[in-house]
Amino acid sequence: MNIFTRKNLILKIALILAIVILFNFIAPRIVLASDAAGTVGGVLFEPIKDLLLMIGDSIMGVMQDIIFRDRRNFD
Repeated sequence: MNIFTRKNLILKIALILAIVILFNFIAPRIVLASDAAGTVGGVLFEPIKDLLLMIGDSIMGVMQDIIFRDRRNFD
């Protein structure tokens, strides 16, 4: 069991992670999400999705205005 000391185990894990990360840079997976997104819900899904995203963005914008307006008043 002298092979798996704490220092050697950490170095082996770091080496394996480095190899995996380098391999992802060398041979990345190609994803064609733009082609698949149009066919997921069809033509009618796009306006509904845009509406829901717009509502979420509007809520986030109002929340940010409230938070940052309060901070500007106190400065």
